[in-house]
Amino acid sequence: MNLLCGGLFLALGLLSLVEALRIKDAWQGARLMPAALGVTLVALGIGHVLPSTAGPAGAPPAWPDAPARRRVVFMFGVLAQYVAGLPHTR
Repeated sequence: MNLLCGGLFLALGLLSLVEALRIKDAWQGARLMPAALGVTLVALGIGHVLPSTAGPAGAPPAWPDAPARRRVVFMFGVLAQYVAGLPHTR
């Protein structure tokens, strides 16, 4: 599964980098976001692929306990309320 995700990240990152180089705009900032996204996706892809090819996998990580799950749900709720509270403009 990590190889599949890593390959997908690598492909999307490389595609983003190629498209960033194809942008014809005098303002350099137009290429910045797609290039930064491409570099990030390539790094994530490498981070998924390398451990998968290093050798046998160890024990899978344990699921978080109930207090940890509650903290995660709480943070998602806070973030959702923050986004809902942002002003809506058209």
